[in-house]
Amino acid sequence: TKVLVQQAFKQTKIWYEQGKLEGRIAINLSAVHFQQASLIEDLAHYLSIFNISGRHFELEITESAMMQDPEFALNQMNKLKTLGFSIALDDFGTGHSSLSYLKKFPIDTLKIDRSFIIDITTSEQDRNITSTIIRLAKYLNISVVSEGVETYAQAYLLHVMGCNVVQGYYFSAPVAVQEIENLKITKKIKLSDQKAG
Repeated sequence: TKVLVQQAFKQTKIWYEQGKLEGRIAINLSAVHFQQASLIEDLAHYLSIFNISGRHFELEITESAMMQDPEFALNQMNKLKTLGFSIALDDFGTGHSSLSYLKKFPIDTLKIDRSFIIDITTSEQDRNITSTIIRLAKYLNISVVSEGVETYAQAYLLHVMGCNVVQGYYFSAPVAVQEIENLKITKKIKLSDQKAG
């Protein structure tokens, strides 16, 4: 895992120097990696050796990783924020966290788990849950991302709900670093559409 994280820092630095870096690069931290005592030291070291700011990265942490030891997680997150990193709570809605933790933890982004998105066009319950999460995040001034978008109908419905950032196979399957620079996403949501079908 450390090797992959270091590679992400290296590639980010390359894109930054080439003027190709737009937004932040997301790095998914496993529960094991997040719990390691050396995590903060390792990430600070990567920032130093590649001479790049933490503001170029968003670290994704799952609810389950956060809830294993909430006090430790809060301490880790505060240290990560001090280094300039943004923090995303990944797979939101699938863990066992209390909503009170949303105000306690320094979270910048909620990533709605794909299990709520799969049937969003046919399940009123999934629509209501997703819409509520989006509204809640906005009230708390937290960005929200919907994962697992596979169809235009899903993307359109999420846009109508106010979720302006989505990811999934509808836009692109995962691609290798060499292919990213040539990737062109041309799909757009037409605001004039009257239905999501």
